[in-house]
This record gives sequence, C-alpha cells and structure tokens, in this order.
Amino acid sequence: MRDEIEKAVMFASRRVEEIDGHAAPLLAEMALAGEEEKLALLGTLGRVGGASARRAVEVAIADPDPRRHDAGVRALCNWPDASVAPQLLKLAKTTSDRGERINAVRALMRISVLPDDRTDAQRLDLLKQALSLATREQEYELALDRAKAVRTIESLRFVVPYLDDPKHAQTACETVVALAHYRDLRTPNKAEFDQALDQVIAICKAPEVVKRAEMYKKGQTL
Repeated sequence: MRDEIEKAVMFASRRVEEIDGHAAPLLAEMALAGEEEKLALLGTLGRVGGASARRAVEVAIADPDPRRHDAGVRALCNWPDASVAPQLLKLAKTTSDRGERINAVRALMRISVLPDDRTDAQRLDLLKQALSLATREQEYELALDRAKAVRTIESLRFVVPYLDDPKHAQTACETVVALAHYRDLRTPNKAEFDQALDQVIAICKAPEVVKRAEMYKKGQTL
C-alpha cells in the first residue's frame, strides 16, 4: 500500500514543470509534520527526485537515528533517475550493512541505463561499476538483463563472455538476441553478432529465443 501511495504522489508531483519543483509540496508538508509522517514522506521524496529532495534525503542518511537513516536509504534506492549515482556508489562501497549494499547495487543497476543526457558509454560504464560491487548471482542476472537497454556493440561484448558461464548463459542469450533485434546495430557488426547468435542457437533452452536468433542471423527482423 505504501508503494502505491508513493507512486501516486510521484505522478501527481510531476505535473509541476520544473523538475526541482516536484518535491516542494512534500518538503513543505514535512516541515510541519510529526516524526512518523516525516519518515513516510521521505520514501515519497525518493520517488519524486530533484535536487532539493536529494539534499533532504542525504541529511536523513547521515542521521544517527536508525529509522531516519533507513528511510533515507530507501528513498535513495527508489530514485527516478541517475542523478544519485555518486551517492549510491558511495553507499554500496562504504556501508557495513549487507542489505543496504545489495539494495544500493540493485538501484544502481536500475538507474544506470535509464535514458538521459549521458552517452551510451557512460550508461554502460555505470552498469559495469555496479556489477563490480555485486556479491550475489541475482545481481549478475540483473546486470545482464539491464544491458539490453544500451544498444551498442560494447554491450554485446560485455554480455558475450557470460554465454560460457552456465549460471548466467540463459540470461545472456536473451540479451544477445534482444540486442540483435536492432538491424542498425546488427548489420554493421555482423561478424560479431553472427558468432554470438551461433552460440545462442547452440545453448539456449528457450525455443522462441532460438527462433529469433536464427532469424536475425539470416538478416530478418520480427
């Protein structure tokens, strides 16, 4: 229920044209709210984003009170764009709390490939940085899946080595085929894509993915 409320407030706040103005009504309400209400509103700030919201969240994270700190971390991990990447990287690298580290890494992977004014190379690099901090196989799976959103030959090269890893080969297959869907990416890099698609055809357990791989190798697009 809390997530639904936060998302509703987020969408309502985005009717304000100026991005940093999205958080203004929430910050004004927080200034008058009691402690419990402030903690609840912190989570909503994370959905809304903006510089003023980020400052409030950073203050909460630095607070020695565990509840305020936790609410601030939760808000940071729910951020709607990649502007908090430095804060998430710092949290993932410095926290002694395993749960916080996992959440920060997963949040980094989520925001790393979001479309904005960064280059594709910067988006993929942030995804790789997040992966370098991962300690669980689940995060490797997430990173391979998120790589679909960066439609470059470098993304293919990032994913291909995982075709040889039984733990992650199936997810890697799906991402290779997802990237191969784009003719303007596949055609100028035909040799590399053909080699990767041959691997997918040989090892993938999903018939539909294999079918798509075979089509793309023939130069066809669904």
